[in-house]
Amino acid sequence: MVLSLLLPCAANAASLAAGYACDEEVCPIPTVNEFNQPVYAIVSPVGYHAVEMIRQSPRLDTLAGKIFAEDEEACRRVGWTPYHVTQGYAWNDNTVTAASALAYGNNVTPATNDPEKIMQLMAFDITEKQQNGLGNTNPQVYRTLLTTEPVAADLKKAYADKGELEDDLIKTARRPLYIRVYANYWANTGSVQSEQYTLEEYYGKLMRDPQEQAAQTDTPEWLKGVVKQKQIWTIAAMNKGETAMLLAGDSARNKFMTAPGGGYVTIQIRLPENWDELVAPLGCEPLSHFEIANEG
Repeated sequence: MVLSLLLPCAANAASLAAGYACDEEVCPIPTVNEFNQPVYAIVSPVGYHAVEMIRQSPRLDTLAGKIFAEDEEACRRVGWTPYHVTQGYAWNDNTVTAASALAYGNNVTPATNDPEKIMQLMAFDITEKQQNGLGNTNPQVYRTLLTTEPVAADLKKAYADKGELEDDLIKTARRPLYIRVYANYWANTGSVQSEQYTLEEYYGKLMRDPQEQAAQTDTPEWLKGVVKQKQIWTIAAMNKGETAMLLAGDSARNKFMTAPGGGYVTIQIRLPENWDELVAPLGCEPLSHFEIANEG
């Protein structure tokens, strides 16, 4: 990763090396190029460079009513399988998937290209975001995991496909049993558990509940600074096949986002055989123009 220093004005190498302040009269800042396109002044390494501004996708304020198109060309570049293909469809089949998300919160920006650390960050984020807040009814929930291409490319170093990443996330995304018990006891979305059990009794109840998948596991990496035991009781936050992973967003951002919610269903869109003929008068390209070549 190259760290570029954005300065209010561009200075020459000599003045930077000497620690002099930039004088705008000496080193005026070009704000546009010869094509009237915006540019930034960047020093990386010491020396003046002007680069064109990278266009980025706008930020989302909500997922309500949003339509995401998985970047299948990015999947091809990374070497991962698009979501609809994991559901049994061909690469160039037209499909639409309906899903729900009750909460999504902020996205996460990995400050590392280490695939294991990125996976741990994803697992950490998954354990923090549940379907119904703290006292979510079910210990495991459906979710959508959105990942930009740069993050997926780093993960690809350790995970051949999304399935391998999901397997590691299932093993790693485990919530401390006591946190689960405390939240589900005092913030239960169905009933007042304190009228039926003491907190200690409820702890034993969830520990024995097979749906919780309680077990003694290694203390999660993100808790090792506060938990001294090498192993603690945890519950599973994920089930196999209940996390849809999509490559989306632009290639200028290293982001991922988890969106817990309900399930999802994928259906195929079957267009008429004369579709190209029907849309040609509208100036639309034939379907072959949008197909990904050399599908595997």
